[in-house]
Amino acid sequence: MSLISILVRGACLGMSAVIAITSLASATDSLRRGVSVEPYIWVEAPFGASTPASILWHSILASAFLAAGLSLLRHSSNHGIPSNPNSNSVRLPKLLVGVSVILVLIAILAANDIVSFYRLLLTDRIASDFPIPLSLVLVGLPVAMVHFIRSRSRQTQLAIWQQFVALFLGCCIGSSGLVFLHLVTFGTTDYTRAADVAVILGAKVYPDGTPSLSLADRLRTGIELYKTGRVRYLLMTGGTGVEGYNEAWAMREFAVTCGVPRDQILVDAWGMNTLASARNCKTIFVEHDLSNALIVSHYYHLARCKMLFVEQGIHCTTVPARMSMRLVKEPYYVLRECVAYLTYSLSRPFRIGSMTSA
Repeated sequence: MSLISILVRGACLGMSAVIAITSLASATDSLRRGVSVEPYIWVEAPFGASTPASILWHSILASAFLAAGLSLLRHSSNHGIPSNPNSNSVRLPKLLVGVSVILVLIAILAANDIVSFYRLLLTDRIASDFPIPLSLVLVGLPVAMVHFIRSRSRQTQLAIWQQFVALFLGCCIGSSGLVFLHLVTFGTTDYTRAADVAVILGAKVYPDGTPSLSLADRLRTGIELYKTGRVRYLLMTGGTGVEGYNEAWAMREFAVTCGVPRDQILVDAWGMNTLASARNCKTIFVEHDLSNALIVSHYYHLARCKMLFVEQGIHCTTVPARMSMRLVKEPYYVLRECVAYLTYSLSRPFRIGSMTSA
C-alpha cells in the first residue's frame, strides 16, 4: 500500500468521521426537541420533513458512515496479501454489504442534489461565486469508501509509525477539508428571496464609530436588499466591542446616511455573538410579527448563521456580503469559522433555549 493510498484512505476516514458525529448530534437534537432538523452539510433527507423522518435519516447517515469508517480503519491496518493471490478483493460480511448498499444510495441522492443545484443556478433562482456544490464530494466519498472496504491492503515498505502518521495526516486533511468546503460552497451561494427583513450580523466598528471594511460590506449588501424591495425592514444585530461603540447602533446610523428610514430599521444591541443574535432576533421577530428573513454576513460565517437561526425557528435563507476587497485576515477568519461550525454542530443537542417556530 503506497503513501498516497494511505493518505486517501485517511482523508475518507476523516470525512466519514465528521459526517457520522455531526449526523448523530443532529439526530439527538431532533429527538430532544421534537422537531425536524435540516442536514445543513450532508445529503438532504429523502423521507420528508417530519421529525421521525429527520431522526431516521440522520441515524442512517451516522450509522452508515461510522460502520464504513471503522471497517476502513480496520482494513488500513491490515498489511497482509489476500489469501487468493489473483484477487485484491475480500468477501464482505453481510453487515458491510448492507452498509455498502446504503453508501451507494447516498451517492445517488447526492448526485440528485447536484442536478437540483445546477437547475436552480441555470434558472437564476440562486447565484454563486463558487458554482461547485459540496454534493460532488458526497458522490465520490461513499463510492471511494466502498472500493477501499472491498479491497484488501497490500504490503508496504513503510514503517508502522510512518503509516500511522500518514493515516492521521490524511484524516486531518479530510475532516478539515470537508468542513472548509461546506463553508465555501454554502456561503458563496446567494439564496436571495423576498422576505420580511434582512438580518445583518455585526462586525468591528472603529473607535470613531466608523464601520470596518467587513461591516461596511455587509451593510451595503443589506441596504441594497432593502432598496430593491426584497425586504421591508433591516435588522441590525451586534454588541459593544473593545472600541466602546455598539455595533448595532453604528450600523443603524450608517444605513440612515445611506437613505434608509429610521423606522424601517430594527436594532438588537445585545448580539455579542452569533448565538446571542439568533436568540435576540427571535424575540424581535415575535414582537414585530415577522415570519422570514434574509441573513447577511460574510460567506464563511453563513453556514453557522443558518444553523443557529433555524434552530430558533426562524425561517431564513442566506445572502453573502459583496466584498469590496479581500480581507487581510480572511484566512484566519475562515479557519476560526471551521472550528466554530464544527463545535456548534456537535454541541447542538446540549444547547438550551431553542424554539421550534417563528
